[in-house]
Amino acid sequence: MPPKPAGKTVKTTASKGGTAAKPAKAAAPKSTTKTPAKPAATAKPAEAAPAKPPEHKITVKELAAFVLQDADNIVKNSKWFPMMIDPSEISGRFLQYRECTFINGLDHEFINSPDRIRIATLAALRHGKKLVIDMMGVDLYEPIYSVMEKIEPGLLKMILDKSIMEDDNIKKLIRPTDDDLYSNILQFGMKDDFGFVIITKNEDTNGFTDKMMTVRVES
Repeated sequence: MPPKPAGKTVKTTASKGGTAAKPAKAAAPKSTTKTPAKPAATAKPAEAAPAKPPEHKITVKELAAFVLQDADNIVKNSKWFPMMIDPSEISGRFLQYRECTFINGLDHEFINSPDRIRIATLAALRHGKKLVIDMMGVDLYEPIYSVMEKIEPGLLKMILDKSIMEDDNIKKLIRPTDDDLYSNILQFGMKDDFGFVIITKNEDTNGFTDKMMTVRVES
């Protein structure tokens, strides 16, 4: 049997005299290193809510111990002065005749006299007494604020935050015409025992509600 003819030769570009095709370059391996993620923005800490003034309950029999003597140092150890809520109005009548500087908030001649308020404040600082204002059931925050602004800008705020007991702030209340009793207050005064008390008979919110310790007086 005759041999089978050889198969046809597959021509390439090389067999035509051309340049052989270059082999394709291998694809560069993909990097397995991950791009680090951007750190998340740090959230700002939430602002702390203003501290709420504490509340206390006392009986009428405890008025002197709590208000005048601060027997348990509740007021001294707090950043708040007390606002007494007393529907019976006994607190005002009781404190009016005790060792304190008492102001009837409805005494318009007094409450509208900046210098009398100034002297009353200095007297309380000088003798280490409580400056007591009985609002007589009326919200007198604005009138009290206004008269104290006439004495010294920011005076009511200094009283409420207790910074009035600092020497530099006491000096702001002293006038050249004051007698020695007040001009020497820094040398002989009992400022550390100074206190400020507001009395109201109403439970209604007033201008002092969020600025003072609430003390409910129960008969």
